[in-house]
Amino acid sequence: MPTSLTISVTPREGADAREATLSCPGGDAQACEELARLDRTVFEPVPKDQVCTMILAGPQTATITGRVDGERLDASFSRANGCEEARWQQLLPLLRALDLVE
Repeated sequence: MPTSLTISVTPREGADAREATLSCPGGDAQACEELARLDRTVFEPVPKDQVCTMILAGPQTATITGRVDGERLDASFSRANGCEEARWQQLLPLLRALDLVE
């Protein structure tokens, strides 16, 4: 089943978001490869009872909406604590491939 995503990254509060669309197959080959490498659990929110370090790694946020292999996806990311930062780092190669972060 095809993949069609809208990915939005906001570098800091109040800043304009950078947005990209990704369709696989047929889209950016490198970004599609990075998406295929991701463990799908990265799109799941951090469990409410998860213990996380309370260290802010940065103000960036991201949202990903659409379909991956035909399944609906609506995920949010931040760098607000250690657990969120771990998810961000997993997502980073995809964001770089789409030129959404430096």
